[in-house]
Amino acid sequence: MLEAASRGELDNPEAVIESLMPAADAFEADAREQLRALHSRLAEQQAAHEAERERWADEKARLIRQCQRAERDLVAISGCPQNGPLEDPHGFYVYYLWDHLQRILYIGRSANIFRRLGEHVLKRGIGIYRITTVQCPDAATMERLEMQAIAEHQPEWNVQGVSA
Repeated sequence: MLEAASRGELDNPEAVIESLMPAADAFEADAREQLRALHSRLAEQQAAHEAERERWADEKARLIRQCQRAERDLVAISGCPQNGPLEDPHGFYVYYLWDHLQRILYIGRSANIFRRLGEHVLKRGIGIYRITTVQCPDAATMERLEMQAIAEHQPEWNVQGVSA
């Protein structure tokens, strides 16, 4: 019938339309089924994405709690005050460089904290999000605290041998 219509041999256009309706209905039903399948896949992907977001939020919260416990433990072990005002920049300090995910990147020690932190910021400042310090009463305590902290946390820049 389509060939006859294309040659202009049909006198009844309604008959042509009527003959095409089953094919059009089948096409529409197929398109609706594909659309339902796409909506279903999208809903599944959105649910998976939300679950992944929740997992990452839980992991971030866990890491923050772990870091906070580590800071408290290190202060308790050392008996040194933490994060107070730097009364003497030439005292004995152990310092922690943190990234934006609250992970310790580097642990170091210095008898001139401002100079040493300035070197870090100039050399690798782009990855440093936060700096915390622990003031120690003497060099031996400073060295012991730094070694314990590195052994316990194995910060990325210490472990990889990156000179920070």
